[in-house]
Amino acid sequence: MIPAGAIADAKNRHEILAFCESQGIPLKRAGKGYLGLCPLHPDRKPSFSVDPAKQYWCCLGACSSDGKILGGDVVELARRLWGTGLIETLQRLGSPASMELPSPAPKKKNGAPLRVVRTSRPSLPALLTQVVSLYHARFTASAEAKAYARERGLTNPDLLTALPMGYADGALLEIAPEGSETEAALKALGVLTASGRELFSRCLVVPLRDLSGTVVNLYG
Repeated sequence: MIPAGAIADAKNRHEILAFCESQGIPLKRAGKGYLGLCPLHPDRKPSFSVDPAKQYWCCLGACSSDGKILGGDVVELARRLWGTGLIETLQRLGSPASMELPSPAPKKKNGAPLRVVRTSRPSLPALLTQVVSLYHARFTASAEAKAYARERGLTNPDLLTALPMGYADGALLEIAPEGSETEAALKALGVLTASGRELFSRCLVVPLRDLSGTVVNLYG
């Protein structure tokens, strides 16, 4: 079962214009909203409409048919862009509530689902996504980190949210006690050093993603 808070949390964390920018979707102001080429189908005439006030998008072109307009929120857009199911989409969006989500079941070539052994420990990619979420939350709460970002010329709030910008202030060590499985996993990721020190301590941290949007590394 998908926790009710996971979807709401993902929506709250990802402003739709900033998300479009992070996915390389160029938009131009059109009245109270924005318009651009639809990323979901070959589009020559801008038909992709975004309403930042309602946090809603829709395609007014080939994606819509029979009088039904295709559209939705930022979660639905991410799901369609990445071609992922709802669970994987929420995990990639990095919602802290997604830690409670079950892992999507892999499938055999004939489409039959494989049996999945559930564990309480998240996979390394999922754990890295959670690190990004924690770092971003710490950046958002830190006046010191925001001031440092301004000194580096990083002032666009949409950009800081879309990245999302993070800050390593030691909070990560509080959820990874010495000798715990979480600490071992974070060392395997390189987020913690072999001695248990936070690699990017007191640094601004930016997630690095692959073409599918999955966080694969960090830059501090």
